[in-house]
Amino acid sequence: MYNIGVESGYLKQAYGNFKKAQKAQFALCFWPTECTFSSEKKYIKTRHMQLNDYAVTGKIVYLNNNVWVVDFGKFMAYAFPELIKQYNGNVKVGDFIEGKGHIDIDMFQYFEYHHKEKDIQPLIYTWSINNILKIVASKVDMQLGKNKDKWDTIEIEQTRCLYDDDGMASYIFQCELLEVEPKFRIELHN
Repeated sequence: MYNIGVESGYLKQAYGNFKKAQKAQFALCFWPTECTFSSEKKYIKTRHMQLNDYAVTGKIVYLNNNVWVVDFGKFMAYAFPELIKQYNGNVKVGDFIEGKGHIDIDMFQYFEYHHKEKDIQPLIYTWSINNILKIVASKVDMQLGKNKDKWDTIEIEQTRCLYDDDGMASYIFQCELLEVEPKFRIELHN
């Protein structure tokens, strides 16, 4: 089971609402919060910490000026090149990333743009959404990503992206990755 974050704004722009026990297709976006890069071979893994935060070790399998892709073993996720530049690395395909970060639903960047990149991997996976949690925390803490130990969640049956928290809700989808070949294009669930 994976905990995957999503903001109601992404749902409003692209996906619509999701409900518990639904099958859905989406790519994942990785947001490193602290990490190191190395050419030394590492064991690929993800370990859930809290909410949609993970301790990760992955291998960079694709990299250009627009996007990079990290292989985490059971799935791959894309990230933005600006995030590598923060770490002052001469990062290349085959290097390993180790550290912490968030795993979120694709903000529609992969579906709209990145799937067209030459030689990029198919990243749209099929998921079973087993539970949906709405995050309950102060708006300031959520905007700054602070005091996560004080954040709470409530289980809900479905998202209401236009209405939950006045359209500004954050959710955690507790998902199971289904054994379906990943795709380049999405079949919207709505």
